[in-house]
Amino acid sequence: MHRLGSVQQRMKCIFKREVIEEPSSKHEGQPFQVIATRHVSPDALKSDIGSALATEKLDGICCYVKEYKGQPYLWARQDRTSKLVNVPETWIPARSDKPDGLGWVPVEKGNKFGVVNYDAGAAVVLRPSSEDEELLEIALVPLADLLGQTLELIGCGVKKNPYNVSIRLLVAHGTVRVRKPPPQDFQQLHSWFTDCPEGCAEGIVWHCHNGNMFKVHRQHMGLSWPSHGDTCLGSRPVVINIDGKLLPHQQQASKACSMLTALSKLNGQRFSRLQDVRIDS
Repeated sequence: MHRLGSVQQRMKCIFKREVIEEPSSKHEGQPFQVIATRHVSPDALKSDIGSALATEKLDGICCYVKEYKGQPYLWARQDRTSKLVNVPETWIPARSDKPDGLGWVPVEKGNKFGVVNYDAGAAVVLRPSSEDEELLEIALVPLADLLGQTLELIGCGVKKNPYNVSIRLLVAHGTVRVRKPPPQDFQQLHSWFTDCPEGCAEGIVWHCHNGNMFKVHRQHMGLSWPSHGDTCLGSRPVVINIDGKLLPHQQQASKACSMLTALSKLNGQRFSRLQDVRIDS
């Protein structure tokens, strides 16, 4: 799986921003909004943003795969600047050279995420199919293959589940590419979000050749999210590629119908939309 960038710090907006005194549509209880101006930021221009690769910005929980307890482990992002969060002793900073309060905590065995099986040493990942750029694939990927990567946890019970997905999945950052990205112009981006089917997304992340990343999301442009109707990601076709024979024996024999076991029963099946995938609970 090709890695474009690991998200280890707060990402800058592609445009210069300004603050307006209106309640935020993104952060509940915040009495102001941070919106984009019409001017591309100097940092983006210096990074040759015009030649950057555009990928879909996903709305979920940011995660990271890093060694812990002698094996590859899934970590979840936690902001220690929030007064509402109790920071555990296992918390580590995302960037030791540029501390900004963002960090990671290990997702322990028996967690509620439901996307990692440490006995199998693998995670349930949503990724583009190697056979068809339009087709997505739900696969069991070794955690060792994901070391050093950041991913987004999306699906049922994650934030507002804007993709209307009944299961939980990890998506490596930078893998869901915007196939026909709009010009980096405020008005044309606004039109893309409102009028283009591919624009039914939270936002865009641009990956520059120098390693810098820039974003824009719908709230920057005064647009609501989740958007009305189906999302682009949730509407894409998907195939299940999880072989039950690869799961640990105790996982297969369990009376509890885990997500992995349930998905393995759908191995090889293709669905016209990601949001149509349903498993027995």
